[in-house]
Amino acid sequence: MSIHIKNGNIVSKDALLKDSTLVIEGPRIAAIGKAVAPGGKPQVIDAGGSFVSPGFIDSHIHGEPGDIFVNEIKSGTTAAVVALSCYRLDRMYEKVGIIKEFTKRELLGPGILGVHLEGPYINDKKA
Repeated sequence: MSIHIKNGNIVSKDALLKDSTLVIEGPRIAAIGKAVAPGGKPQVIDAGGSFVSPGFIDSHIHGEPGDIFVNEIKSGTTAAVVALSCYRLDRMYEKVGIIKEFTKRELLGPGILGVHLEGPYINDKKA
């Protein structure tokens, strides 16, 4: 499937490309420019002068995976590291299991890059 995002201000590593088109073929960016003509029948998205940029990574966020998914995708986040607060060790295992199962079910939306376990989970008396 081909996706053409037209009329966008594309943020690249070297420049801001105003009023340009970004072409996505499968999982890759195939072309960027002003004179990119669609071939076949692509899905066309008119950015209407908005910024088109790489996805954001949230390196520390608390919450349930489903809530994170719903909230983060709205603002362009494509990946996150879920942070777990101090819990008993059995609860930590349970929460990590929930996150693991969520990543198997949810193929779209922010990817879960990992889990940050906040201390002092090593000391039973401090958890």
